[in-house]
Amino acid sequence: MERQQDKFVIGAIAAAGMAAAGMSNPAQGYSPSEEQRKEPTVRVSVEISATHNFADAFMAAMDGHHVTRHGWNAGGQYVAMQMVDQHATRSRPYLYLKTAQNEILPWLPSQGDLFARDWAILPR
Repeated sequence: MERQQDKFVIGAIAAAGMAAAGMSNPAQGYSPSEEQRKEPTVRVSVEISATHNFADAFMAAMDGHHVTRHGWNAGGQYVAMQMVDQHATRSRPYLYLKTAQNEILPWLPSQGDLFARDWAILPR
């Protein structure tokens, strides 16, 4: 069965913005201060193909990519994987969600997320 090509534009905060905001370790549940939220951010628009399934997205997250879904209502959200390293607060890898409100939360996929074919792999 052929996958449907569903192209869309994602408004994403540049990864450099996370580093500039002091978000070096998303696993700690970092939320920027009010002062940091006032700092200018860079918005980029990238056209990407949203035809991946969850297995593709999961493997991309394991390789360090951020992944998102076309079906999510809020723009700028993505899922990434926190691996165990010197910054990790947990003893095993886990997925986290960066919300549209710039919060970092541990994340588990829903049934809808598992069976969706609108996952997109964001460029690094």
